[in-house]
Amino acid sequence: MQLNTNTELQGGKYRILRVLGQGGFGITYLAENVFFDRVVAIKEFFPKDFCGRDNTSHLTLGTQNNAETVEKLKARFLKEAKNIAKLDHNGIVRIHDIFEENNTAYYVMDYIDGESLSEMVKRVGPLSESKAIEYIRKVGDALDYIHSRNMTHFDVKPANIMIRRKDDAPILIDFGLSKQYDIHGDATSTLMQGVSQGYSPLELYSAGCVSSFSPQTDVYSLGATLYYLVTGNIPPIASDIIDNGLQLPSIVSSAVSNAISCAMTISRAKRPSCVSTFLDKLTVNCTEKPKHNTSAENVNSNEDTVLIDDPKDTHSEQSKQTAPKATTKEATSRKYSGCIWTLVAICFLIIVGAVFLTDDLTPEINTIDQNVEYENLEEVELKEEKDVLIETVKEETTQNKKYSEKIDSKLDKIPSKSNSSNMLDENKTMIVDDNHIFNLAETPGLEAPQFPGGEEALLKYISENIRYPAEAIENNIQGRVVVQFVVTKTGAVSEVRVLRGKYPDIDREAVRVVKSFPKFIPGRMNGHAVNVWYSLPIQFKLSGI
Repeated sequence: MQLNTNTELQGGKYRILRVLGQGGFGITYLAENVFFDRVVAIKEFFPKDFCGRDNTSHLTLGTQNNAETVEKLKARFLKEAKNIAKLDHNGIVRIHDIFEENNTAYYVMDYIDGESLSEMVKRVGPLSESKAIEYIRKVGDALDYIHSRNMTHFDVKPANIMIRRKDDAPILIDFGLSKQYDIHGDATSTLMQGVSQGYSPLELYSAGCVSSFSPQTDVYSLGATLYYLVTGNIPPIASDIIDNGLQLPSIVSSAVSNAISCAMTISRAKRPSCVSTFLDKLTVNCTEKPKHNTSAENVNSNEDTVLIDDPKDTHSEQSKQTAPKATTKEATSRKYSGCIWTLVAICFLIIVGAVFLTDDLTPEINTIDQNVEYENLEEVELKEEKDVLIETVKEETTQNKKYSEKIDSKLDKIPSKSNSSNMLDENKTMIVDDNHIFNLAETPGLEAPQFPGGEEALLKYISENIRYPAEAIENNIQGRVVVQFVVTKTGAVSEVRVLRGKYPDIDREAVRVVKSFPKFIPGRMNGHAVNVWYSLPIQFKLSGI
């Protein structure tokens, strides 16, 4: 049923070395790109329930009904491969070539030299929480990226996350069940639906029920994957959670346990609305490794995906396997609201004004040669826009000065230190309040938060981590996005929102980068670390336009 070793494809361009794995829809091979002397992975479209193979490597079909079904599935396979080939993220496997041959279709992708998270846990047992969270955060960033392009993976699980040996980086693979959605959140592709026991939420057990964009489905699977990494066992299936709830061993920290339980909530509407919200619930200061039996025999690792027919496909046939019957109906899926808060705030911080009035530096992305540069504001913005910005900052500076004079005037009227002690004590209590968020423009004496290494390091970090969205490039969209966020008293970034947007994909990319920031040096008031609002402009500009 599989291609033989040394089978050649594309006129000798590729040579099959051996089989890496086989699923319900296809076979993955280790192969060699003879022209470039490079090892690659090739996935062959091979729906084993509907076809066979003759001795010439060609697919053979049974009944005419099978032929129609296979042709329809092959067209979808090619369409999905083309969608995946457009993805550009370090945490997602890259597709280099797509072609048809032997009465079927193939796509060529990177070969990941390493092992899956499933294989890793079988080998070494449950991972420490800090290591598991490190992997989950990186996979979550990849999922956030595909969600920003209105795509869902639908098969996130340890077996589909490869850990690359050379740099210990997790790579998300196998997009065979993924779906693409249009700007309205409606599916533009309808590959057969599938479930992986323990990793699929309840809504996937009912064929065709996920018809609109739903990042929450991947959130559930990511939480279930974390469950496996820290316990060594596959989570209970969704219907069992309904009956018995979700229990984690006591050795798992409360922070991780709560995050997993939140992600694996049965009701889709009650889960975190996006991956980054789930990741915000995780902490990375958990280093104790659970004391579980680490022998491979005791690690539950059955991760086979069961296919479910899509009722909208009039040509699809009954799946050979059936998933457990769902015991409840999922609420109507909601449109993806996104992770970006759209609250409009009229607040531009003095620290941003200082950047523009002194160095006039703003990040610029050069998409022609894939290098990111930073130029003076005069070189990347229209003069009129700069003048408006400067006037805005000057106005806020003037207001801040008036505010300071007003406070000084009130303090001068205090007759003595003894008489003012209660007021000062009250002020100190307010200053160290964990929940209060200060605004630089309204708080005299407040020391601004600092990115580690200063403004130059901040600009360098953005240049190395930001990616210009492909759709924005195609539509020649450029401009400045102002992102506002809170630098907490611990230096962490939280409550990230777009203060001034330009385009959905660009806005999401700006927010993604800000959320990835390392900890700041927190702002301080009277010697105390405090929470401070911080605004940052990020300039997206296509060079040569």
